[in-house]
Amino acid sequence: MKINMVYKITHVTNYEFDKTVFLEPHTFRLIPRNDPYQTVKEFSIKIKPKEAGSSYNIDLDGNTTLTAWFNETHNKLEIKTSSKIELNNTNPFDYIITDLEAIKLPLKYEKDLQKQLAAYILLQNKPSKKLADFAKSVLEESDNGTIRFLSNLCARIHSTIEKTDRETGDPYTADTTLSMGNGSCRDLTVLFMESCRIFGLAARFVSGYLTSGHDGKIELHAWSEVYIPGAGWKGYDPSTGFIVSSDHIALACGYSSFMASPVSGYYRGNDAKTSLSFDISIKTSR
Repeated sequence: MKINMVYKITHVTNYEFDKTVFLEPHTFRLIPRNDPYQTVKEFSIKIKPKEAGSSYNIDLDGNTTLTAWFNETHNKLEIKTSSKIELNNTNPFDYIITDLEAIKLPLKYEKDLQKQLAAYILLQNKPSKKLADFAKSVLEESDNGTIRFLSNLCARIHSTIEKTDRETGDPYTADTTLSMGNGSCRDLTVLFMESCRIFGLAARFVSGYLTSGHDGKIELHAWSEVYIPGAGWKGYDPSTGFIVSSDHIALACGYSSFMASPVSGYYRGNDAKTSLSFDISIKTSR
């Protein structure tokens, strides 16, 4: 019997400024994705201060975004989203690889697909010998098999890199995370992505929620999706060590973490400083 889980999510993000500032247009990537794996049953967003105008858009990755613009000056920005999401209980291995060249690594996609995926294949930084050796050892363990490599890479990062909490800041480079031996979910995700890209696999960054495994404050979560011919984008979460199935809710994705950032925008103010706080609740619903 197929049972689909439904979750109600409330997410409040607060930016406070020590001086009044003028808010330039901001883009919000906080709208859950609607696809075969998750269905948006309800969604609402409230912004304070009240925006002068706003527009929904679809970006290059198919993310639904909201761009808002403002009048006057303000000393805080609050974004509250409420959503009800149904997760479809699917088998993450229910597919076949349609391109025989994609069964083994290194991978080179069919010509037109290679062009479309170029941004997701390009390494963000030249890999160090340590990173290259790390990825190569997983490849050898996997006998160059694409699916085995992805599963083994996910498990290897989970078992050898300690997961830590770091609420703010850009992800560390893959080399930094590997050298430190620890990192946040976004750091582990970048390490996974760069290891994939070494062997020609297209990988992208995903921002969203993890519905299970919380032992304290709930934070936004990050994982990666890899493009597999015949399967499309498939999620892998090095923080848990498993392929994504029925406990991840995606918000946005992009070839880099910046392109999947929940909030992006600028403000103008006399050297004003900002502080960020957030509160996320995830509850099962009917």
